[in-house]
Amino acid sequence: DFAWPHLKKAIEIDGEQHQRFPEYAERDRIKDSLLLENGWLVLRMSWKTINNNTLNCIQQLKKFIDYNS
Repeated sequence: DFAWPHLKKAIEIDGEQHQRFPEYAERDRIKDSLLLENGWLVLRMSWKTINNNTLNCIQQLKKFIDYNS
């Protein structure tokens, strides 16, 4: 996971457990809500997606980081 406090942006990379266990999904929902309430933008990607489509994901991540920087 990565954060740019000066940009108020965070990237969360989720392993399979984030979809498999309800308590992980709930914890992520709460974390995202708190970040959004405090003016942060959050991008979540699954590790599986990144692993299977790396170049496309890198482009998406770069756009997210660069957007309104």
